[in-house]
Parts: sequence; structure tokens; C-alpha cells
Amino acid sequence: NLEGPYAMELTLSDLVELEKQLHATLTHVRARKIQMMLESVKSLHDQEKMLKEENQLLEKQIVAMKNGKDSDHPLYHPPQQTTLSLLK
Repeated sequence: NLEGPYAMELTLSDLVELEKQLHATLTHVRARKIQMMLESVKSLHDQEKMLKEENQLLEKQIVAMKNGKDSDHPLYHPPQQTTLSLLK
């Protein structure tokens, strides 16, 4: 605690040491924050890739269903119930 009567008892070397500790802690916190942000970005990129792949699959299914309706023998595929892995 640096308040009250104890603040006056700190020597210059105490203050220098405290400054070093604060700097080291701040550096550690910043590094952790950057790491967490990078992990978040990677996770979002992975989710984006998965959603794009799922979207392509759904587009192919729509085309197949439309093509099936236009032919003499319609192909009916009941809709598949899928759950996004994001929601699991």
C-alpha cells in the first residue's frame, strides 16, 4: 500500500524496484492480451471458413432440389436437420 505514512518510507531503490515490477507486469498483461486477441481472430477465421463451406453445401442442395423439380422424376430429399458446430 503506497498511501498513508508508509509512502514516505520508500527509498529511491524501492521506487525503482516498484517501477520495474510495474513495467514487467504491464508487459505480461499486454502480451497476454495480444495472445487472446490472436486466438479470437483465429477462432473467427475458422468459424468463417466453416460457415462458407456450409453455405456452399446448402447452395448445392438448393440447386439439386431445383433441378429435381424441373425433371420428369423429381428428386425429393427431405431437409436435413443440421446444427452449426458454433451452437454446440
